[in-house]
Amino acid sequence: MSEKPKKFFYKKKAKKPFNEDDIKVYILSINQRSATAKTTWRLYKENGFSPSYIMGTVLDDPKRKSKIVMESWTNTFSKNPNPKSYSNNRPVLFSEDDVAQNYTPKYVKELQAKYPNKVVWLCYQRTFKEKGQDIPVGAQVFMIPNEKVYNEFRDLIMKAKPIHFDRWMSRQELVVRPTKPKDMCAEITSQSATLGKVRKGEELDKVLDKRNLKLKKEEQPNKKIKFIIQKKKT
Repeated sequence: MSEKPKKFFYKKKAKKPFNEDDIKVYILSINQRSATAKTTWRLYKENGFSPSYIMGTVLDDPKRKSKIVMESWTNTFSKNPNPKSYSNNRPVLFSEDDVAQNYTPKYVKELQAKYPNKVVWLCYQRTFKEKGQDIPVGAQVFMIPNEKVYNEFRDLIMKAKPIHFDRWMSRQELVVRPTKPKDMCAEITSQSATLGKVRKGEELDKVLDKRNLKLKKEEQPNKKIKFIIQKKKT
């Protein structure tokens, strides 16, 4: 009499419990495997946030590159983020993928309390003048304090014309800019997804070194490089 085949049971990994106090960060990126994007994610994690990626719009038409960043954000806001993002009256951050931020969840909650009815433009690198108006650019991060403001902002962005996102943001009465350039973050040197040029900022090695981190490269079987951010050994 033949033996019955053995049954194998695999123990499922327990899901990490959802922490109602975590502040969600949505990182807009077209290359989530890049060293810059992984560094941005890791730094948010190190500072006590709960980061995840949102896929950006691939820039495949040179004639539309100056306007497609707006389309990327429009595509993002055409889909509501996880409703849990706003539970327990938590603020939510939206971030580009080349940001070396130096703020904490506590500071973000302070901004939420101070500006409960505004979108807070938290992080940028500089401003330039256009028709007498200051336009902030570089390493952009903004905070939305609650679901009510999110819905207002989403309605505005879905009606927006295809122009540069920073120019559009600077025209909105719903948006406030309480911080000075470079106060809250540094822009990591990277290649611009819109213009293809290198955007000079803080070098990646320097960003990691300041935070006692290092970058490890692993070649995968498909010849692609996998970037891993690790703590330095003390």
